[in-house]
Amino acid sequence: MPIAPKFVDLANSLEKLLRKRPKLKNLGPWNTQEVKECNGDVTSTMTMPLYCPLTSGVECARSYKVQQKCVEESMKKSLLTLGVATTLMIALSIGRVQGQQDQSKEKVIFFSADKANFQDKGNGTSMAPIWGDADKGAHATFTKFVPGFDAGMHTHTNDVLIVVIKGAYLYKDDAGEKRVSPGDFLRVPGGHKHWSGGDKKEGALFYEESSGKFDLIPTK
Repeated sequence: MPIAPKFVDLANSLEKLLRKRPKLKNLGPWNTQEVKECNGDVTSTMTMPLYCPLTSGVECARSYKVQQKCVEESMKKSLLTLGVATTLMIALSIGRVQGQQDQSKEKVIFFSADKANFQDKGNGTSMAPIWGDADKGAHATFTKFVPGFDAGMHTHTNDVLIVVIKGAYLYKDDAGEKRVSPGDFLRVPGGHKHWSGGDKKEGALFYEESSGKFDLIPTK
């Protein structure tokens, strides 16, 4: 018996609808289901999605609009699944990169100030990188002040940690003056106004570390 015209139109409409949707893999298997025209006079078979099946004796409610809604909902679920999978992939990639960075931080670093390659920064200072880049972000350096160096009153955007190796790092703020000698540690908070300089005879050689790039902002 020939397929009823209404079912032919339904099949063609669903085919056009699916062609307009994004093509996704593994939407689900297809199956031949026995369907019945709404007037109950003609019984035919046609191919419908297994995830939205029609069965024998379905009511008129299982109309084209209902089937269209089923297909659209299935497509939305598939797109949502793809979106979640993509997000997980990105999260895993970020976690892998961060893990590699954490592992690199755990590597043993040995550096000798006597063999360091100091670069003149002008105004009586020079720096030798140990790790990181002082011009871009977190870093550690060996830094030298020539004898009598005067940095003037200033601040730094980020905290600066200092351990003196030779000579003396001279420090002064509103709380008073400090002579930071070999073996002494000093932490200068970011944004804290202070003055610094080098010993008049020996200057200063010190280890310097910061969580961000180095800067010097003059103040009065």
